[in-house]
This record gives sequence, C-alpha cells and structure tokens, in this order.
Amino acid sequence: MKVDWLITGSSPQAANESTAWIQDEDFDIRCDAMVGSFRGCVFPAYVPSFTVNTAKYPSASALYWVLKTKLRTHPGSEADNSPLHRLADTSAQDGNRRRMCQNVSAKFDPHPDTPDTTCDEYPFAASRESGGQISGLTGDQCAQFYAFTDNGHWVLRDDDRVGPVTWDEPCGRGNIPGEQNEGAGGDLGRFTQDDRLLDGDPYWVDTPGFEDCATNTFCEIRLP
Repeated sequence: MKVDWLITGSSPQAANESTAWIQDEDFDIRCDAMVGSFRGCVFPAYVPSFTVNTAKYPSASALYWVLKTKLRTHPGSEADNSPLHRLADTSAQDGNRRRMCQNVSAKFDPHPDTPDTTCDEYPFAASRESGGQISGLTGDQCAQFYAFTDNGHWVLRDDDRVGPVTWDEPCGRGNIPGEQNEGAGGDLGRFTQDDRLLDGDPYWVDTPGFEDCATNTFCEIRLP
C-alpha cells in the first residue's frame, strides 16, 4: 500500500508535456497484525514521541528529563537526534530489569526518603538502549538518583550515598515512588500499541514542562 497523487495543469501559452512524479519513501505505509489486538497501518518513516504525563508522574518525569538531557548519549532526545528503539522481547525486557535493579550485583539500595520507593531505570528496560543490553554492565554503574517531597513539592536529587554523577554513565536509575514508576511504564506500553511500534522502531521521549528544569529548583543535582 502506498499514498500516491496526480497533479495536472493546463496553459494556453505552453506546449503539452508530461512529468513523472516519484513516490517519496517518507509516505510508504506499513501494515501489521503484530501489535495489540487489531491490525493497523502506520507511516514508518515518522518517528513518534512518547509524551510522559508530567503532571501525574512528576518525579519519574524529572528522572527521564535529566538523563536524556545530561547523559552524554542523550537517550530519547529529539534535540540531539538520539531516539530510543523498542525492544519487543519481553524476556529480554525482564532480563534488563534484573540486571539494572533486581540482581544482587545491581546493588540497588532503597532510599529512606523516597515514599513507597521502587527502582526506575532509564533508558527503559523495554528499549534497546537499556543498560541491561550492555554486556557486563550492572545497575550500580548507572547514575543514581532519588526523589522526595519538600514542602509539598517533589525534588529529584543525585543519591548522596554514592559518588557524584559524572554524566559519562551509560544509564541512570532512581528511587521513584511505585505509583509513578508503574504508571509511566503502563503509559509506555499503551503508547507502543497505539503507535504500532515494532521491534527496533525508534521513538522520542517528551517530558513537557521540564525543558527549563534547573539544578537548584525542582532537580537538585550535585556536580562532580
């Protein structure tokens, strides 16, 4: 299936001539029955954005924003042309989570200041950029953060129980409240289905409202 068009015109001043119009690959259409419960079609040349619900999941959003903006690889950043890519294999996703958060070697230490804390990793376990995809890497080698509330506002700060963040880390993880971690992850799964991402398809991560996040306000990050 392709999108095509026909352009015609006439002029009393010009001789007849014909022009061949070549289909632009940007308008190729891909159809599948491999995502969700129904068949569907997309323009695969278009890279969609996963827009995080920043109002509902502020601490998780801050974690994603800081890491995509500050890490040298800028995972998921459209401004830096560094998309994430879907990892469809659920067993591989689970393996990434174990290596980043759950194995003894991951050394995840729940922070006492984060309510209902869970380990939230970025890039996502369901992406090919996950730290779990890097041979020999363990979660304790990621940049470490924790979230807490201060006078009714969420603050994201680098974990002062470990060394300061260098931004050369290949991944990040944070102590994030379970409701926000799981809620953002659920939205990512629905986005995957709605936009019909197949294995390896690219996407951006958008965190509206965090474009001007300052290190001395919402996101308090120690510098090395």
